Amino acid sequence: MRLLPSTRSAALRILALLAIAAGAASCDGDAILGIQTGTPGSVGGGGGGSSNLAPELVGRWRHTEIFNTPNSIQSSQTVWEFRSDGIAVRTITVVDLTTGVGDVITSTGSWSTNGLVVTISFFPPDFGSVSFDFRIVGGVLTLGGIPFQRT
Repeated sequence: MRLLPSTRSAALRILALLAIAAGAASCDGDAILGIQTGTPGSVGGGGGGSSNLAPELVGRWRHTEIFNTPNSIQSSQTVWEFRSDGIAVRTITVVDLTTGVGDVITSTGSWSTNGLVVTISFFPPDFGSVSFDFRIVGGVLTLGGIPFQRT
């Protein structure tokens, strides 16, 4: 979907709001479905990590949220793909369900694990790294407190 610059800026602002909402300690009822609270991960300064890869993480994992804003209903979907070669791909799709306007942002990097912590170090043009506690029960990956379904 092609967006006008002002629409793209609005979608990026929505992504920023999503990041804030995901890290909030509580939710005041704005959520329709799927808003999770807690610490989504810690931001680090880049760098490598070890070559340890947890094979149970390999695959695609999806989390979807639908929520109200003052003038519309928004959908946000995050898909993490952990590849067996140590590459991670994060795709975030945000759609205004009222207007049908949306945007997609994809980031790639390398991933490794240390115990029950996964660290993703992003490739340019992105930068830095994030680390999340993780666990897998059945087909659900809990990544930094957020549930992702295996796809």
